[in-house]
Amino acid sequence: MQRAADGLLFAGRIDDLRQIRHSLQQAKVQNRLHHVGDAVEARAYLRQEGPYTLAPSPGLVLLDASLPRKSVDDLITELKTNAQLAGIPVIVLLGSESERRLIENCRFTVDGSIRKPFDLPELVQVLNSVDALSFLRVQSPPTR
Repeated sequence: MQRAADGLLFAGRIDDLRQIRHSLQQAKVQNRLHHVGDAVEARAYLRQEGPYTLAPSPGLVLLDASLPRKSVDDLITELKTNAQLAGIPVIVLLGSESERRLIENCRFTVDGSIRKPFDLPELVQVLNSVDALSFLRVQSPPTR
């Protein structure tokens, strides 16, 4: 049996991490979700450098637009221009109107965005819109 793809969350705020994990648990998503707290760690994870040399390549990236350290635009550019990473769906978590404008002005288009705070139906809708649901492994109901 093939293991489900891992997700990668780039979020600086622990509250955002908790909310996303809770929403995915409510949806009975069983994929592992890895977390890094800033853009420097994100680059190291994506390049499998330092403590991330054995890190799995993510099947989905959830990127907080308010990620500390370095430009989110630069991180999106790196994701979209790297041949190994370009096919990974990138969903941006937006906390403000200025963050939305920042993402709209990026050199590269992201696959989706969702406004924080969000609820489970919103998250599922965004994941569905970028065909990320095919990446998710959802717990099946028990057979009788």
